Amino acid sequence: MRNPPSHHTTIEVDPERITDALEELLSPTLKQLSDLLNQLPNQDNALMTKADVATYLNVSIRTIDTLISEGELIPVHVRSARRFTRDSVDRYINRLPSKR
Repeated sequence: MRNPPSHHTTIEVDPERITDALEELLSPTLKQLSDLLNQLPNQDNALMTKADVATYLNVSIRTIDTLISEGELIPVHVRSARRFTRDSVDRYINRLPSKR
């Protein structure tokens, strides 16, 4: 008895050719994304909320309130909203004593 013919085809894959094809295909999209990201405002100058600062410093909002009341962190006011500049938060960090 003969074996029935196989309906499966073996395809050899060249990983380098696949990589090249993907790079060629994705390159324009990656360029567009890069251009869009470069158009975003500089996040270093963005104003931060208390929650943002708490996350940035890895502390609680209550700790941020304490730092404000002690004059360690000084907010800016945008109408009635309190915000913090990244620069002021970084200055606070730089004033912290380093552990030895």
